[in-house]
Amino acid sequence: MSWWKSVGRLVFLGTLAAATLLGPLTPGLVIATFGQPHHAACGNETSFMEFLAPSSHNGELGNGPPSQSCGFDYSVSLSRVRVALVQGTNASVIIFVSLSRGMTGHVELSVRGLPDGLAVSLTPSAGLPPFSSVMSIAAGLTSPVGSFTIVVTGSSPTAGVRSASLSLTVSQAIHDVAILGLNAPAAGRPGDLLHVNITVASYGPLVETVQVQLIANKTRILAVESLSVKPFSTSIVDLVWNTAGYPASTYELSALALPVQGETNLENNSFGHAIVKLTAPSAGPAPSSSLTGLSLATEEVILISLGEALLGLFIIARRISRKSGRPVTKTKR
Repeated sequence: MSWWKSVGRLVFLGTLAAATLLGPLTPGLVIATFGQPHHAACGNETSFMEFLAPSSHNGELGNGPPSQSCGFDYSVSLSRVRVALVQGTNASVIIFVSLSRGMTGHVELSVRGLPDGLAVSLTPSAGLPPFSSVMSIAAGLTSPVGSFTIVVTGSSPTAGVRSASLSLTVSQAIHDVAILGLNAPAAGRPGDLLHVNITVASYGPLVETVQVQLIANKTRILAVESLSVKPFSTSIVDLVWNTAGYPASTYELSALALPVQGETNLENNSFGHAIVKLTAPSAGPAPSSSLTGLSLATEEVILISLGEALLGLFIIARRISRKSGRPVTKTKR
C-alpha cells in the first residue's frame, strides 16, 4: 500500500513539473486538461490548476482578466413605484441602474405596457452601470382613464434582462373657470375712461385660456379674447371703458367668462352687478337779472336811482297839473 502511495506522489509531481514546463509553450493546455470549465455563470470559482498554470494574454505572461460575461450583474429600480396623472399633465420618475458585481457592461432601457394616448421618454436610454435615467410620462387631453402597470426593462447582451414595475393611474381632467369679482367706478361723465377690474379663477389642474366679456345693460361693450389663467389660481384683468358716445344714464355692468373646452359647471362663469352712473356736465349758473355783467350791488344802485328819478318826475308833473287847473282872476279898471 505504501508503494502505491509513493507511485501516486511521483505521478503527481511529474505531472506538475510537466505542466510548469509545457505551460509557456502551450497556453491554456493544462487548464483545459486539469482545470474546471469557466463559463458565463461560473461565479468566482477557480480550479487549483488555474492558479498553478500560467496563461498568456495578448502574448504576455500573467493572469488574464476575467471575462466580462463571467460575473457581471446589475439591477433596475425606480425612485417611486406609483404615479397619478390627470389628463393633460406629466410626471417624471428616476430609473436607477446599479452594478451588482463584476465588470460593467452595456445596458439598454425600454418601457412596456404604456397605454395609447400616453407618451414616454428616457434620458438617457442606455449606459454602463451604475447610471440613472429620467423617465418622463405625459398624459394627453384624450388619454384613457384608469389604472395601468408599466414595466421598465433593462437588457444586457451578457447579463440578461432586469425589470421594475410602475403603477400608473390616469384620471379625467377638470375644466372649471369662474368670475370672482368685478370692480368699477360708481360714477363718471360721458367721455371718461373708466377702469374696470375683473377677477378670473381656474379650479382645474391645467392652464386655461379664457375669453372674458364686459357687459353693460345686457350689451357687450368690451372683451378679452385670450386671458391665460394658471392651474388653481386667479388672474385680474384691467379693462378700460371709453364712455365717449355713451349718453348720460345709469349702467349695470356684469362680467362673463365663456366656457372652456370640457367645462360642465357654468354657474360661476358670470358675475355682477356693478352700477355706474354717467352724468352730463353742468352748463353753469344762470344770470341773476337781465343786466348781465353787473354785480348785485350795482344793480341795486341803478334801480334806486331810476326810482328816485321817476318819483321826481311824478312830483313835477303834479305841480304842473295843479297850476294849469286854477281859475284866472280878471282885474277891473
